[in-house]
Amino acid sequence: MLDQCHKQVVNALQNAGWDVDPSMYFLRVEGVTVFADIRARHVNGKPRQIIVVEVKCFPDTRSDMDELYQAIGQYVIYRNILKATNKPGTPYLAIPLEAYNRLFRKMVVSATINELQIKLILVDVEREETVRWID
Repeated sequence: MLDQCHKQVVNALQNAGWDVDPSMYFLRVEGVTVFADIRARHVNGKPRQIIVVEVKCFPDTRSDMDELYQAIGQYVIYRNILKATNKPGTPYLAIPLEAYNRLFRKMVVSATINELQIKLILVDVEREETVRWID
């Protein structure tokens, strides 16, 4: 099931010059099957840069930690499957700028994201634009 801000994230990536695949991206290894929300290609500058994106909207502060647990797990699984299968693509977690400011700036969350080397795309969902890429 797609998160409620999925369309805005797709539009933000397209507005930034990414060619977004409209279907979920199927990843499989050793009987483990998962579906990433977005696979996109960018041809400007780098030769056919590919990203695999999990979108999380964090719509309700009461469920922030549950959403965070799920997002981290999905991201790490995607990264490991991409590595194990040698499929092209760099994983990213796309989140609304508001969620980043509210949740991801907390010390324990920030330390976790840094320790796990999770790459983020911050999106202004109202303006449908990418605000910041954190590698």
